[in-house]
Amino acid sequence: MRHGGAGRYFGRTGEAFRQDQADRDARDIDWTMVTPRDAERERRVKALIAADALKSGMDHLHAAMILRHAHAPEDHLLAHDLCVIELGKGEHLANGWPRPAWTGS
Repeated sequence: MRHGGAGRYFGRTGEAFRQDQADRDARDIDWTMVTPRDAERERRVKALIAADALKSGMDHLHAAMILRHAHAPEDHLLAHDLCVIELGKGEHLANGWPRPAWTGS
């Protein structure tokens, strides 16, 4: 997924989000390779959250998109909460993204 149609990734979480989506673009996903990369992205996102480093709406949305691949229920709830924050900021609309249907909000 690219926002704004221009393939731009921005913010503190943009590169991790780009990598997350690239891992899922493959025709035959090698989960033995993707699963450890997912875990590392989750770790980095949680570190940013702990440091209160997510500032923009897109930071929150990217973090949510990464955490939706987590295994713990509390990570899925956190992903939802991050989406709610982003929705309040409204940046997804400004960047040409529809509201993510999986947020349930």
